[in-house]
Amino acid sequence: MNKKFCFNCGTEVKADAVFCPNCGTNLSKHNQKPQSPKNNVVNTTPKSEPQHVQIPKVQPQKKQTVTREAVRATHQAKPLDKKTKAIYAGTAVVAVAVLGGFFFGKSYYSKENQISRISELIRNPQKGGLSQYVIASNSNVKPTDAKLKPLQTYFHNNTNEANKFISSLNGNIASSNTGISLVEDGKYFFLFPKYKLSCPTYDAKLYSNHKGTNVYVNGKNYGTLSGSDGDYSKKLSNLFVGQYNLNAKATISGRHLSASSQVNLFSPKNVDLSIKTLTFTVSSVPNATVYINDKKVGTLDNNGKKTFKEYPLTKNTELYVKFKSNGKTIASKVTTALGDYAADGEVGGALSHDDGKYVLTPSWKGVISKSDAEDLLGKAFDKDELSSDLFISGSDNSSYNELTKMFDQYDDNDKNISYSTSVKIISLTPAGNDDTNVVYEVKYSFTRDDGDLNQVMHYSGAVIHKNGEGDYQIKSIGGGKLISSNNDNDD
Repeated sequence: MNKKFCFNCGTEVKADAVFCPNCGTNLSKHNQKPQSPKNNVVNTTPKSEPQHVQIPKVQPQKKQTVTREAVRATHQAKPLDKKTKAIYAGTAVVAVAVLGGFFFGKSYYSKENQISRISELIRNPQKGGLSQYVIASNSNVKPTDAKLKPLQTYFHNNTNEANKFISSLNGNIASSNTGISLVEDGKYFFLFPKYKLSCPTYDAKLYSNHKGTNVYVNGKNYGTLSGSDGDYSKKLSNLFVGQYNLNAKATISGRHLSASSQVNLFSPKNVDLSIKTLTFTVSSVPNATVYINDKKVGTLDNNGKKTFKEYPLTKNTELYVKFKSNGKTIASKVTTALGDYAADGEVGGALSHDDGKYVLTPSWKGVISKSDAEDLLGKAFDKDELSSDLFISGSDNSSYNELTKMFDQYDDNDKNISYSTSVKIISLTPAGNDDTNVVYEVKYSFTRDDGDLNQVMHYSGAVIHKNGEGDYQIKSIGGGKLISSNNDNDD
């Protein structure tokens, strides 16, 4: 049987020994076959011839102790391969990323920061992305940036309301004006609460009064109103709260007209988009041309009148007339009385409403107004108000003397108990040089012994002049013609 020796010191060791008991050498590093010591001499003489074998005397060596350091050195871990290193590095990176992501998410998705992002978007209609922070109170309605732009527009145009609303979000209470509240709707990454605005939606019903009217909501065509007999409507459902610009457009009598309304929708609404029409008469210079919004629409007759039936009006309607005098074209002042009537239904300015009829009397530069002319002539035809100061040249004015004589005759008539007069202006015509030609009527009412007498005189050719101080005086009362007389006898 072969023996095993330490290759370092030559000490015989057990066949399964790992360390030399004498010197502590690691025997596993030298995987060698058991062998005799180098100094041993092996006799190769055949057994038949016995030989004397001389074995050199081996000097005993000092017994060596195996140290802990030597044993520890033999048990040192092997170096990690590249694959293992990559696994360890990847695990470390993932751990750091997860930990960093958690702390980032905790800040980014905090309630305060989510409200801050919502607050920035909700008052800027130029920015998109608000829909990701909104849920509709009606679960069947899906929020989109386009649908929510009216809400952004409202808060953009109403800074105080925007500030109040944002304060309500931080207080986690519903906005009293909008009905919008902040709610928790799920979580981000199963960790962080997701906050959204719960927005109500409402219906709006639009009305108009003309067939074929198209409605537009914030510039988008929503189709044609339906109905009959001047009652046409369309219902718009599930609109998010906010500010809407509504517009109705129709073609009436060959004219493209519209009516508009701006609505803050925070409850169900009925919106009137009627396009107003009016039957009215223009009263001005005979044979003058009438223009509405710079478009020629007709010519006045020989009496200076023209009636427009069911003429469509908008708040932007403007009217003026032109005529020729002494070869020169003269234009009246532009009146917005029709537009004002369309906007608020009020009668005023050049538009009057008498006996159920609407009459528009344009004014002229340097020409006396209808009311001032009635007042001036009314004083001239009132005995108690008559004064030479009302006339050009004062007491030398022939019309002043004519009226003075007329009243003296009325006073001298024994049948007259009392009498009164009233003046009604028919037309005013610019005559140049700060003169105004006036056509008017005077009603004379007499209380007499033999019954009441009512007469109406029609006057034409009257002239009122505007003097250098800006005051109006009568040049002439014109010539009068009796057009009606009613004698109511006591019998």
